[in-house]
Amino acid sequence: MFIFDLKSLIVYSVVFLLSILLMKRYQIVMNKKDSNLIEDKLKFTDIKYIFIISIIPTLIGGLRYGVGTDYFNYWEMYYWYNNLSILELVVQEDERLFKAIIIISDILFNNPVGMFILSQFITMFFILASIASYKNKLSYSVAIFIFYMAFWSLSLNITRQFIAVAIVLFALKYILKKSFIKYLILIIIASQFHLSALFCIIFYFLSFKRSTYMQYMYYSCIILTPIAIPILLNIINRVGFFQEYIIKYEMLNLLQVDWAYTAKTLFWFLIIVGPIFIFKKAITNQNEKYNILLNILLLELPLVYLGNFNLFANRLALFPQILQIIMIPLTINSIKNTNEKKLVILYYLILFVFIYIQRFVFSNQGDVYPYISIFN
Repeated sequence: MFIFDLKSLIVYSVVFLLSILLMKRYQIVMNKKDSNLIEDKLKFTDIKYIFIISIIPTLIGGLRYGVGTDYFNYWEMYYWYNNLSILELVVQEDERLFKAIIIISDILFNNPVGMFILSQFITMFFILASIASYKNKLSYSVAIFIFYMAFWSLSLNITRQFIAVAIVLFALKYILKKSFIKYLILIIIASQFHLSALFCIIFYFLSFKRSTYMQYMYYSCIILTPIAIPILLNIINRVGFFQEYIIKYEMLNLLQVDWAYTAKTLFWFLIIVGPIFIFKKAITNQNEKYNILLNILLLELPLVYLGNFNLFANRLALFPQILQIIMIPLTINSIKNTNEKKLVILYYLILFVFIYIQRFVFSNQGDVYPYISIFN
């Protein structure tokens, strides 16, 4: 039964509004003429602003109690790994960096709350640093608005994976700079929070020149995904690591494809990403390297299709999906016509407010309502 929780909505809205205003102020202060596409290193002033802006969502997200479907699973995880020796954690366990957060939390706070605070801070730091990496190429406030409307609530639930998602988003700048080693190092670091991040290694190899055979082949593969699903899942099902996520089914049985789900997936993808591809030429005219970001973003579609069959694919879809917070502001920034720009801004403003209200306020996806703090 739906119960409207005004108090929780106000708490979240204050967090969102303060962060958006602070990001806007941060960009005004740091706005400089810069010919570089991406700067490798964040300056001290960048780190200072990112730290300050991270504090509010970190405190709200870290000091919550029972908020998020997996919240108490993380409590159990904290006490389970807390009983293992450091040698056992290093040798026997995967995702060691998240285990390190548990150890640090135990030392500093002596309870699971510290684990949530540290996790939320790391997530926010990398999200904000990712946005800041694009300097004056996009609006910081628009980017963080989209993040809060569509993604932040997920970080209160799938905590480990969202740390990995944030790190991967930050790592994408090294694809643009064609620095494979730096990109790979960050992917490996992300995988030590959630192993699914290893999937993102393939992102580096999605760089195709525009209007080439390989680019059109890639588009064709994306479009034909619903037909290819049975074959792909049969292959994936043979990999031991993925088996716990896979729903077994008969190979090449297209009758098992939920075509209504497929149509719904395509509809929402076009609603959100459609304007980006309408203005694709304007985006790539700014810098041709942005084409690879568009290719990565497209991977969301087949992965969500695969989600019709298994949980793991829906989780993987978050890695390309998070690029919305970069690509939508880049799209807006690339539009030269003032009226068109205002129309696109209004479109996304209404769309993402609707998405937040529908997913999180009404449907309570991830059980983020009501908000309860540890002090209650």
